[in-house]
Amino acid sequence: MLSSLELIKRYRAEDANAADQPKWLTYIVSAEERIVNFERIQSIQELAQANPVLDYVERTLHILDELLLSFWKKDLLEEVLIWSEAAKGGTSRDRFMWQEAGIHLSVHNIGSAVI
Repeated sequence: MLSSLELIKRYRAEDANAADQPKWLTYIVSAEERIVNFERIQSIQELAQANPVLDYVERTLHILDELLLSFWKKDLLEEVLIWSEAAKGGTSRDRFMWQEAGIHLSVHNIGSAVI
């Protein structure tokens, strides 16, 4: 299993200390404004736990994990995938600081690359 998937698994099991989390995971899970498709929510509890960005990153990592690629290719692609949605996360303060630094958050793939 990819190391990033292990980290997500620990986070979801609430075994992870916030100080132990890598920056990419901290940014993704700390998003204060989550955009949720209510058609996909079955209960209020599910809504409270919903994190579509983390779910998306996790799904893409599972797909990568199943591919038959060399260690080096997987390692590189894993690094791209864990950071590719970072600009969608972050606290309001993080996002303000990123914008002040000139990071373009509306085009999240470019913003994520800079972050």
